[in-house]
Amino acid sequence: MMQSTDTTPLKPSRAPACWMAAALVTYGIFYFSNGLVFERMHAGDGADNFVMFSYQYSGLLRGEYPLWNPLNRTGEPLYLMQALFMANPISNITIITSAIFGVTNIFLAFLFFNYILITAYVTGIYQLVLTLTKSHHSAAFGGILSLGSGLIFQNMYTNTQLLLIHSIPWICYGFINYLRSFHFKHLGIFILALIASIYSYEVVYTLCFLFLAALSGLIFYKNFFPINMLNRIPKQHLYFIVFSLLIGSAPMALIVFKAFGGSYLPPGTRFDVAQMALQKDLSFDTDVAFNKLNKFFFTCENCMTVLFTGAFWGKYVVARHYLGPLVFPFLMVALLARTKVIYCISLTILLVSMLAGDIFPVNILYQLPLIQLIKYGVVFNLYVKLLLIILAALGFDLFFNHPCSSRKTHIIWSGILVIFGCALLALILPQTPISNAGILMTSIITLILISLVYTFNIASFNKLAIIVLIVTVVSGITYHYNIRKAHPIFNGVNYKASEFSDLRNRIDHSLKFSMERPDSLLISKHGVHPNGPSSLSSEYYSFIGLEENTYQAPIENRGIGSFPILKNHIIFRSLPGSDLLLRNKFFLFDKVFLSDNSSYFSDLKKQPELLKKLLENNIGVVDFPGDPRHPAYSGQLDPEAILSSRKDNPSAKILSLDVTKFNANSIKLNLVTSKPGILLYTDTWDNGWHAKINGNSVPVLKVFHTFKGVELMKGEYDIEFYFHNSVLSSLIFFNATYFVLFIFVVVNFVAGRLKNNSKSELV
Repeated sequence: MMQSTDTTPLKPSRAPACWMAAALVTYGIFYFSNGLVFERMHAGDGADNFVMFSYQYSGLLRGEYPLWNPLNRTGEPLYLMQALFMANPISNITIITSAIFGVTNIFLAFLFFNYILITAYVTGIYQLVLTLTKSHHSAAFGGILSLGSGLIFQNMYTNTQLLLIHSIPWICYGFINYLRSFHFKHLGIFILALIASIYSYEVVYTLCFLFLAALSGLIFYKNFFPINMLNRIPKQHLYFIVFSLLIGSAPMALIVFKAFGGSYLPPGTRFDVAQMALQKDLSFDTDVAFNKLNKFFFTCENCMTVLFTGAFWGKYVVARHYLGPLVFPFLMVALLARTKVIYCISLTILLVSMLAGDIFPVNILYQLPLIQLIKYGVVFNLYVKLLLIILAALGFDLFFNHPCSSRKTHIIWSGILVIFGCALLALILPQTPISNAGILMTSIITLILISLVYTFNIASFNKLAIIVLIVTVVSGITYHYNIRKAHPIFNGVNYKASEFSDLRNRIDHSLKFSMERPDSLLISKHGVHPNGPSSLSSEYYSFIGLEENTYQAPIENRGIGSFPILKNHIIFRSLPGSDLLLRNKFFLFDKVFLSDNSSYFSDLKKQPELLKKLLENNIGVVDFPGDPRHPAYSGQLDPEAILSSRKDNPSAKILSLDVTKFNANSIKLNLVTSKPGILLYTDTWDNGWHAKINGNSVPVLKVFHTFKGVELMKGEYDIEFYFHNSVLSSLIFFNATYFVLFIFVVVNFVAGRLKNNSKSELV
């Protein structure tokens, strides 16, 4: 039996870092070949993310930041998509880098982006464990565990969860190291990671986790955070923190303000869409039931079985919980050590899991603004699995770098418990290939571990650590192979539809313009099912071919959850005769009435002939005039007078129009009109839209309380509508600033590593 000792038997070595790099490269070969050679792509939310990425890719290559979406319904802002994904600075850096190197395959660029997320997650765990343990072997163990986990093999199916968590280890790494050293590079890493997490799906998950982690840290390390610690922070660092957080959070704050300003329907993924309906008074009923999908981690379906063995029954998605057979023994070593850092991480696990399970008192957080919109509380369990990997790596470090006889006993008996559990599972679980394979693999690997631990002594610990790392790699590879064979969905879906294939070699990134909108969904045109991702939201199909979708997009769960839909669009669509206006892009009204509110919509709703008669007589309605003296204005709207008036359908064509340039955020027109009037462009009005006529700025009118227009006199004009607001400005400035800081921090980090080539940088 080993005796207690204070020595460190593992010789300092950077070899594990090389092994970690080799594992990432090997996985990268598989990942890229799966997508490029075997033509597999992401499904579900991953497919949504891909086509959004392609829209951003084409926009940046056109030379614009696409904050407006003119392809769905009658145009709408992309605020929600910017907040969830498209504003992510890492994705934009990936796009810019791909463009510099002439990459025309958008799917390749997307794979590269996802591989960056994988690398960030795995290396972040490596660096975090290295910081906590000062052991490259322990760090490699944590990194290899994360690379072999369910989160990674699920990534080919959907990358949403990886988007949520990839920056968390780096946030913790930067924060801990900065408090130790107050070096700027660590502060830079912390800020970069924190800001990246803000624009990586729903930031409220990360903020809640960081709050609970910080609370645990304050409980166990309250003496480490004296009030006077702030005095040790250099003033220039404080200025940098304030500046960075303002620049980084400003776009998100503006997006939230815009998205929840009352002009939009709430996303359908957060509410019961069946109860969301337009009322007779043209208001929306959104006072609906709101049910959270919560689950306490330790009671999740098959969680305790699939977590360590990979064995499960029920839906294949349960496999995402998998961590590996070597986690449990080293997790026990860590938990039984009862150190302060173990207590801190364990409390965080408990608190986060309680939030996932909607358990008092932690669920009080759900009463806070924005956090109350969280529907999938079960997502918080993703952070629990990350912390379990960290704990297992700490147990690995305790066993090999601080050995004692009791820890050898803990490994042996916990291993025996695992083998006993596997035998029990084999008796009670349904017999499935993946469960049988998982139970068998876990039993064999655990038996090998017990034998090795029992046999090896301290003098041979370096060899034992290497063998354990090798076994960890083998177990990860084996389960990846088994789960993908048993459930091919984890390889992604076939990438055969011609429209998707076009994204593999897109040279032309221009948007396709037509004078009339289609009256059917592109989903039926593209026909990507069953060879493509059939779960793709209907609106997202417009991003595939950069062509316009129908103005009649259904108000359904997937549809309404895709974008923040403007209420005015839905109201106008409900009016009798609205198709006459929505189908066509441009009208010139030589007679216009004024109405400073939307109350006349009730008249249009109640009197089916009213809107039809307005259009037959070439009459428009605007909220406010640009120039009240314009000859087209005919006073206040009087619906009864219009209905009783004589039909006067003008026969002469008064408008000739060509579109000279069409982008997401702008459109340029050349037109000739034989009469003065109001030009209507049936793209949705927003206060971010501006207009120029022959190079001179003019006001953008709100026509029919929904669309945009400009005043014209008789003659020929060059007209430009362009979108620009504070959100767009802040996003452009934020991404540019982030890119500069990213380059600076990476250079400093790499330089520091090279400078300390002889030993690990542990400040």
